[in-house]
Amino acid sequence: MTRKKSGHWDNFENCKKDALKYQTRSDWQRESGSAFYGATRNGWREICCAHMKRRYKPLGYWSYERCKVDAKKYKSRSEWQENSGSAYIKAHLKGWLDECCSHMEMFGNKKSHKPNQHTKAQKKAA
Repeated sequence: MTRKKSGHWDNFENCKKDALKYQTRSDWQRESGSAFYGATRNGWREICCAHMKRRYKPLGYWSYERCKVDAKKYKSRSEWQENSGSAYIKAHLKGWLDECCSHMEMFGNKKSHKPNQHTKAQKKAA
């Protein structure tokens, strides 16, 4: 790759043309950092990246309704957690997990589960 002249990435058209080669921001930043930082420095990054896919949902994306809709795609909590971890974590942190998972199959019996059952038995034997 040849070195660009000083000020090359201070031109909007140069940054935009370079950005079109990439599908994600991280790819553009990794493969063509000077162009990426030129666009950032000049306030053009959002315009240059408008065509790119986002790998992550924007901050605040996972609302109660979106979590419920997303959870409907899965049959169990573990399947939801594995395939859509950010939605699952948001529902857990906000206390929405039971409502979002109400349609899911229950595996095992929560009422018969006794936490620390084995450690108590081990303590008695000691």
